[in-house]
Amino acid sequence: GSGGFGPLYSVNFVEILRLFANGWEDNQELLLSGIISLVDAFNEAISDKVTIRMNAKVNKIQRLKNQYQLLVNEADNTTKTHCFDAVIVATTTRAMEYMGLTLDGIKPATQGDHESSPQINNKSSIITSILNAAPKEAIRNLHLMNSSKYFVTTKTKFWYAANNPSNLDLPFNIQTDESLRGLYCLNYDADLTSQSNDPNYQAEPNIKGKGVILISYVWGDDSSKLLALSEAERFQQFLSTIKAINSSFADLLAEQVETTQVIDWENTPNYYGAFKLNYPGQEQDNHAGFFQYQSENEGVFLAGDSISWAGGWLEGAMPTGVNAACAAASYVCLLYTSPSPRDRQKS
Repeated sequence: GSGGFGPLYSVNFVEILRLFANGWEDNQELLLSGIISLVDAFNEAISDKVTIRMNAKVNKIQRLKNQYQLLVNEADNTTKTHCFDAVIVATTTRAMEYMGLTLDGIKPATQGDHESSPQINNKSSIITSILNAAPKEAIRNLHLMNSSKYFVTTKTKFWYAANNPSNLDLPFNIQTDESLRGLYCLNYDADLTSQSNDPNYQAEPNIKGKGVILISYVWGDDSSKLLALSEAERFQQFLSTIKAINSSFADLLAEQVETTQVIDWENTPNYYGAFKLNYPGQEQDNHAGFFQYQSENEGVFLAGDSISWAGGWLEGAMPTGVNAACAAASYVCLLYTSPSPRDRQKS
């Protein structure tokens, strides 16, 4: 859905053109088991081939001679270091920056340096820069849009006619210029099946069970305006807006809410923003981030939708992962299929 396109007018409109030209918002699949099921499926597919460390936050990456050292906060709250020949970093650009990927290396100390700065030791002198200048600039500069969502669960799916006193369908979706911007009624129960052989038959929705409503989805400044409001304050703000549009919907919503959950992506640890959307003039930064995997003599490779041409989309995340995997394999002298993304021309 849309978080309101008004806040997007300051971004490079080529980004919006890509969205529509590539049809990323068309024919989307609602995963009834939740988006977490996609992650679980990846985990199940590769768990017998690799070691997966959950709740292990990488705080810092350093280049030490011919290896890369990761400083990791482990799940047991201990801090440990791990060294690897090659590393793929598939996070937001802001997380990359906080890991130290934009920092210059520590230059070899001279005798004079030791005299004036006794904290510099011999070990520090072998720390070198991880990335070239252009990818560093990309990480620092690429714009990450902020976004907020407000979810509620309800006792029933009251927007269906059979579930409310008016016996009329209420709006399944509301779009407004007011602070909530977009409201979406969601049905996570599978449609009712039928034995019909009619190819044009449309399955009936399952209207029983609890409801889920995204009562607000906003981007950019519309998200920033909400950050200082508590969950309760936001709910009352949104409820007033809904009441002005459809009072019946607002009254039932107020009666039926059971749980709430707010997500402010800009304030979410390890994300620090929602999705990449270039500002005008940042296409070259995007180019430098996307093609970083072709860098020579570097064993750290960037991946993820934040350095792709499709920020916020799986269509951006997956190709960058394949690119980085091929680059890492090449760096440690493993065989991989040819032709590969390593053969792609930067032009």
